[in-house]
Amino acid sequence: DPEQQIMMKQKLDRVARPSSVSALSALKLSGLIPESEESVLGSIHLDLAVYHETCRFDANIQDKNSAHFHLKAAADCGNQLALVAISSVYLGLPNDILPALNHLDAAELVPENIEDRGLDFMVSAARNGDVNS
Repeated sequence: DPEQQIMMKQKLDRVARPSSVSALSALKLSGLIPESEESVLGSIHLDLAVYHETCRFDANIQDKNSAHFHLKAAADCGNQLALVAISSVYLGLPNDILPALNHLDAAELVPENIEDRGLDFMVSAARNGDVNS
């Protein structure tokens, strides 16, 4: 019923957005939040990934594991830049977001086939409007 959907959307607009990746993903899958809507949580995770890679937390340590974690979380939130970057990392292509994180670093952290996962992220980026993907 269209009227019911409008009422539900109005209720959601008044409610705070989820603060976890899994809650945000569930709302997007249920259709309550549009897939194309940019996630603040995704942007925060992307910023944290860059900070870990550029040694912003500890000048002596480049934390690639944390950078990968936050990049993947940003991609899971649907952040377009993160989707493109993580698909590039997983497929062994250069990326502008985390240039120090490479395919071999990520391969140690991904339990499934990394190339397949990279293609999945690339398809998501293309569906969200990235013409180069």
